[in-house]
Amino acid sequence: RHHRGRRTIHQLEYCLGRFFSWLATHGIDDLRQLSVRHVREFVPSLHHCKRSTAAVHASALRGF
Repeated sequence: RHHRGRRTIHQLEYCLGRFFSWLATHGIDDLRQLSVRHVREFVPSLHHCKRSTAAVHASALRGF
């Protein structure tokens, strides 16, 4: 398997960072508190983004 490129790694860091920031604003500060419901609520919060941006975030979360 090929290693991920620098750009891909930065993109994943950005997407996951945004998700964790969103979690923090919703009172989730421990991964043990995380549930599918949180992911389902996060994705619609990206409604102001382009579809492709939301798709990248969803893909990053699936990989996480």
